[in-house]
Amino acid sequence: MTSAPPPDPDPSPGTSPREPLPTPARKTSPYARPGRAGSLGEIFNAGRGALALVALRPDWTSFFDLTPGGFIRSFFAPALALPLYVFGAGLVARNMAGTATVPIPDLWSAGLAHILDAAAFPGLIFLLARPLQISKGYGAFIVVTNWASLFLNVILAVASLLAFAGADGLEGFRLISLIVICIWIFFTWRAGRLLLTKEIAPVLLIVVLSIGVGALADTAADGLVKLL
Repeated sequence: MTSAPPPDPDPSPGTSPREPLPTPARKTSPYARPGRAGSLGEIFNAGRGALALVALRPDWTSFFDLTPGGFIRSFFAPALALPLYVFGAGLVARNMAGTATVPIPDLWSAGLAHILDAAAFPGLIFLLARPLQISKGYGAFIVVTNWASLFLNVILAVASLLAFAGADGLEGFRLISLIVICIWIFFTWRAGRLLLTKEIAPVLLIVVLSIGVGALADTAADGLVKLL
């Protein structure tokens, strides 16, 4: 007669030798609102996340969809911002030209500049991601900055209505534009430090590039429109 196999050793308290330990659930922000992918809920959550980042809240990333699908959908943000940017640029150009209608070349130039900026900045950061050793956080950084650009363009579009107030309104728009640029610099800096790297030099370079690419896009768009 064979002897019975020895019993299993006593498991540690609170665990089982045959069952894996449960994986803790991801902590999400109590302020986040569920929304389907690509829905208004996702846009709303991204806006709350942008505000949370500016407010230095530690749970700000929980508002963004940082999955590969969220990365792709984040490029809808510059597309949604395109008419807002053209609208604001047209009103300001009309005020500066002193005409009753908006100069059509200025509209084409504004639209082209926005498209060039929206495509060139992510592309340039992608090329620099490996040399700067920031590849790991590249996708999340682009998601966050894409959505931020939409909300900042909303502010500029509303502020462009000041153009109807004449020269004083134009001065007010310029002041708001300066504030928006400062917010963008702060936002890019914070997102870069939290998502890309803690090193100051690479993040500072990215902030400078974010402004420089926009300026070059404006210059290139003006030149292309004049050629056409």
